[in-house]
Amino acid sequence: PPLPDAPAIRERPLAEPASSAEICEYSVLLSRNGSILEALGLLKTVNAETAPEALLYQGFCHVSQWNYQKAAVCFEEFLATNSDSYSKLIARVNLAAAYVSHLQLDKAECLLAEIIGLAEEANATRLVGNGYELLGQVEFFRGDFDRARVQLSRALDVFGKSGSYDQLLIYKWQSTMKAIEEKSIAPLLQFREDAVARKHWESVRDTDFYQLK
Repeated sequence: PPLPDAPAIRERPLAEPASSAEICEYSVLLSRNGSILEALGLLKTVNAETAPEALLYQGFCHVSQWNYQKAAVCFEEFLATNSDSYSKLIARVNLAAAYVSHLQLDKAECLLAEIIGLAEEANATRLVGNGYELLGQVEFFRGDFDRARVQLSRALDVFGKSGSYDQLLIYKWQSTMKAIEEKSIAPLLQFREDAVARKHWESVRDTDFYQLK
């Protein structure tokens, strides 16, 4: 049957108004369930001065909509708040990814050098790997595949054979470079099978794009 026009959640008024932290947490759960617009609507009601994490979560929502320009603004505003250092490090990684998506490669490279240093100091291994993977993308879009492979190899050393989403991204760029160099879609088709098996549809979409290209 069709879904009702009104949402089935939050039908009854709360006995006490939800706190900013509660709204943020609830919004994150909504976004993970795919209710991005509703999550954004709630997050925008939160005073970022009392709950700066609302800016971070808004950025995540915009990323899920591929709106990296709005996401970058949210991450930049979040970095200007008094938040904990690890949350700011996560925001920096996402901001660098937004810069890469808009081909602001020099800005991304400068920020990633800072990120990797901070992540190593914090022993945040995964974020170190994310930094190298993004540097690989920077070199890929510059057309320097040799330097891109060096950075992606460093990222792969961090993630190893984890079978993680992070590892899948590395394989995507490696396969794409091989396909371009060999002028063959065979490496992309092989990678696409892995992406479909892992149900990572954004990688499937990117692979289809480079096949057409």
